[in-house]
Amino acid sequence: MERVRAGLRIPYDLNTWLIQEAGKQGISKNALILQILWEWIERQQEGR
Repeated sequence: MERVRAGLRIPYDLNTWLIQEAGKQGISKNALILQILWEWIERQQEGR
């Protein structure tokens, strides 16, 4: 899978939540963001 850099400007509070939640799950913040995005895409496709 080809990858691209996608810089995000995330509000401080959201960034803090992402770091804490990723830590709880034992994954990186990047992995958590990807997981959230993939789950959102799946739900969007189910709604079609």
